[in-house]
Amino acid sequence: IFVLITLIFFITLYSVGLSLSNFSWIFTSTVDTIGLKENITRVELWKKTNNDLKEKPFGYGIGKSGWIAYRFLKDSQIKSAYLATDGWYLKIANETGIFGLVSFLFLFAFLIYRFLIYSFNDKSIIFLFTVLLTVLLVNVVSNVLDYFFFNSLFWFFMGASENIILSKKLTFD
Repeated sequence: IFVLITLIFFITLYSVGLSLSNFSWIFTSTVDTIGLKENITRVELWKKTNNDLKEKPFGYGIGKSGWIAYRFLKDSQIKSAYLATDGWYLKIANETGIFGLVSFLFLFAFLIYRFLIYSFNDKSIIFLFTVLLTVLLVNVVSNVLDYFFFNSLFWFFMGASENIILSKKLTFD
């Protein structure tokens, strides 16, 4: 399992264009961002994005936040939250509103609950659960799910986890 996790780690780094040389920067940047340190680009973007969310708490609509909005709507008259480029949760909140963000988070809270009840000792589900939890943590400061290849893997792992949990549930009932 360790070899598989390590292999997935390096494949993920390669697929998003990172190397080990800038890997330590990710951690220091994350700590600075979560600490809301002044004069950090990501923190300034978060502040502006929070203002966008306050302006439209029910969201701007799908595609009107994040890199798609930045690319296509930045210089247009269409209202959008195009600065939500770092932070999946802010992006989701700006696209779908507070209710969309709560729904997204509830999905994973429900999976965690089911994992703890039915599959806590299953090694395959522990691996999948670890990958999903890692992605959810990385999404605080990044838009990992905007990478199409990784997005497909994430939802595949989500479905596989639910399938394993469901099969465990059926055998216990």
